[in-house]
Amino acid sequence: MRNKQNMILCIGVALVFMIIFAGNAVASTGGTVDLEKYTLGTDGVWYDADVVTGPEIPVGNPVKWKYVVTNNLDPVNGLHEPADTYAPGEMVITSLNDEHPAVLDIFEDEDCTIPAFHDGAPMPPVPKTILSGQTVEYFACGIAASGQYENRATVDVEEYYPGPVLVGTHYDEDFSHYFGVVASIDIEKSTNGHDADTGPGPSIPVGDPVLWEYVVTNDGDVPLILVTVADDDPDVAVSCPTCALAPGQSMTCTASGIAVAGQYTNLGTVTAQWDEGSVSNSDPSNYYGGADNEIPEFPTIALPVVAILGLAFIFQRRKE
Repeated sequence: MRNKQNMILCIGVALVFMIIFAGNAVASTGGTVDLEKYTLGTDGVWYDADVVTGPEIPVGNPVKWKYVVTNNLDPVNGLHEPADTYAPGEMVITSLNDEHPAVLDIFEDEDCTIPAFHDGAPMPPVPKTILSGQTVEYFACGIAASGQYENRATVDVEEYYPGPVLVGTHYDEDFSHYFGVVASIDIEKSTNGHDADTGPGPSIPVGDPVLWEYVVTNDGDVPLILVTVADDDPDVAVSCPTCALAPGQSMTCTASGIAVAGQYTNLGTVTAQWDEGSVSNSDPSNYYGGADNEIPEFPTIALPVVAILGLAFIFQRRKE
């Protein structure tokens, strides 16, 4: 009789638990489940970049995100048998999604080879469960785009009690950012004020002074240091007012020489360093060195001579 009473009591207690938990199957946001999204910087550090600007990543470089989902319920030591579908407080991830359209797949591993979610939906094997007090990690991979980048991740979970009994649904979200940077530098070289990229360029009498100007611009969006300008003519020494340029900043470097005879071409090259490497750019310039009384080259003199000979021929024919 006593065993029968105990069995009835246990069944009654179990029914009460099921009714209580089933009646409290409500949705909640944050607290119970926590989602933290991280962006991997080029220094190998995972940044919890909830606000701008986040880590700087060169445009075109790989970028990785990490999604850390935590079941914040205290570990429960309650009515749980091996045959039960879920442990007390166990959660099932029903959706893990990244709102950016380029991030459709989220993976089990950091190398992004084992799919876990596609467009938010769990991939086999399912269900994706988290025990109370447990944390799981997932990953996504992409290519860094230019400028300020922001994306938001969301997670939806269901909380269960042995039975299984759905206790409630929970939701959380988290933002992450990075800034896609472009390192670039530009040089424009001129000779005596002429941007003579192609020959012959300006005509300069032999022995006259020549002034070369090199306008250098940081046309990227990261600071540049160790900026140096050199000319491929070893006799041309270039002088610059600074060796560092902020984004958008320009400077004018100069060099001088004496005009030599004939066609002259030289090349100016700028190099600079930034956090992730180096950048460079080149630009040529030309001039023609000639004497003041130099006979003009063909066809400068040939055309008038031909015209005079042609007129003389016409007049001669008329006389005949």
